[in-house]
Order: sequence, then structure tokens, then C-alpha cells
Amino acid sequence: MASIAQSDYHMNTAIRNLAISLRAALKSAKFSARQVTVRTRDSTLDVTIRAAGVSLAKVRAIARSFESVRREHASGGILCAGNRLVNVDYADALLEPLKASIFEALEAAPLGDTIALPGGFSAVKLLPGHGVTYRGDVSMAGPGFDGSNDLALGVVWAAERLAIAYLDADAATQDTRA
Repeated sequence: MASIAQSDYHMNTAIRNLAISLRAALKSAKFSARQVTVRTRDSTLDVTIRAAGVSLAKVRAIARSFESVRREHASGGILCAGNRLVNVDYADALLEPLKASIFEALEAAPLGDTIALPGGFSAVKLLPGHGVTYRGDVSMAGPGFDGSNDLALGVVWAAERLAIAYLDADAATQDTRA
């Protein structure tokens, strides 16, 4: 029993030390603790962006260097133990109001009509029978969307993805102005 307790202690200490290192890396990239927080949960580092104007892509690039995922060589499947995962997300307080307004606009739009959204984004609820894989597909356009990632199943998922893309694009625009 003592070895299991010691193992848990070392794992918890290791993940806490990684959190400290990640916080230092974010600080050296000029992100304050008020803008971006890092929390630990088991073997996961949860990074939350709490301020508008902070780029998800930039924070994710820094945070991903702290991730370690062990894979089975033959299949590439993720092994069960020894992984360190990193989740990077915008805080709900930033995301939800924007997501709600995009959802309202999408929900009210007729099928097949393209609607303009803030930040140069647009979306269209696709008509059935026109190459639509699933009923409720939404095609999205704007910064960060291309032919490989421009579909969402349903307006709820589309609204969330568009809100995240908008916040990230807006942060990148603010960086170029600074």
C-alpha cells in the first residue's frame, strides 16, 4: 500500500510541478494569471483563457509542449497510463454570450440562406439533399475554417465553434494592432 501512496504522491507532485512550469512559460509570453489560469486535475492540466483579446492558438501552442501522450506502436491507440493531457479553452463567461447571439441568428435563419456574422464569419444551414451528410449540417466560413473543418452538426455546435473562432481571430487582430 505504501508504494501506491508514494506513486500517487510522485504523480501529483509531477503534475503540480508541470503546472508551475506552464504558468511560468505563459508569464514569459506576457500572459498574466488574470488572463490565463492553469489548474491540475489528475494527470491533466486545464488551461482557461479568462480575458478577451487572448489568442487560443497562442496559448495552445505554449501549453501543448507540456502534453505527453503515450501510444501503442502498432495501432497508434492511446495507452491507458502515463499520459499528461492539456485542455485549453475559453472561460464560459467569455464564450456563452457570443455563442448565444450566434445561436439566435443561426436558429432564426432559413435553410439555405447564408447569414453574415461578426468578424467576417458566415454560416448557412445546409439544405437536405445537396451533399448534406446529416440533417442539420451547418457550413461555416471565416478565419480558421477551410474545407477540412467547415462543417458542424447542428446550430448549437456551429455556434460554439464560431464563437471560439471569433474570439481567437479577434485576439490575433488585436495582436497585429499592438
